[in-house]
Amino acid sequence: MQQKKDLIIGVIRSATQKAGKQIETGKLVTGEQFEKILEEQNKYDDLLFIVESLVISSGREITGNPQVEIFCSANGYFFKASFMVKKPHGKFENETPFAHYFSIEELKG
Repeated sequence: MQQKKDLIIGVIRSATQKAGKQIETGKLVTGEQFEKILEEQNKYDDLLFIVESLVISSGREITGNPQVEIFCSANGYFFKASFMVKKPHGKFENETPFAHYFSIEELKG
């Protein structure tokens, strides 16, 4: 049981990082596109992923940095994956925003 959950989390983590790379370059990612990314990252025949919603929010209240939240399910488990795209902290020559603060949490159904 725990091993399957760990596999699911690993696939979600890989897909979330890949989506983060796309968003860093200015591309928007839809829920359907994220579902395809999950399929590409999924190397296991017995895992089925469904993206419930993908929300990209930005604005003054969250310091203008895009915040991405993805709600998905797999094999009876529900998860929320999230990350933020923002400039690196400190003084760097390259201040290009990048995806970080990745998190994945299981939601109780």
